Amino acid sequence: MQIARTVPAYGFNVVQCQNDPIVFDTLVAGLEKNEIEGLVSQLLLDIEDQSQKLIKAAQESDQEWIKQSAHALKGVAGSFGAKQLFSFSINIENLCKRGQWDETVSMVS
Repeated sequence: MQIARTVPAYGFNVVQCQNDPIVFDTLVAGLEKNEIEGLVSQLLLDIEDQSQKLIKAAQESDQEWIKQSAHALKGVAGSFGAKQLFSFSINIENLCKRGQWDETVSMVS
């Protein structure tokens, strides 16, 4: 998994999980460098927050909270173009829909 790289067009490091450059470029189109940095910082905070909620929900075996957290994480990952995180979130959602709670908790923990 790629953790950080410099985005040449913007000249600063972006922490990511192999993000989709087309999604990212669309997201930041027309923004100034400081606006892009602020947006990326907020997205990373959102990813961290939703990830922590998902882990806590799994630790507490809270099935509804796991579903909600996975869905929210999927949304944040999708808007950032974080393909692996998006795919992971979809997998968690699908396990929840099928009622495979042991597998869900195991995958998240």
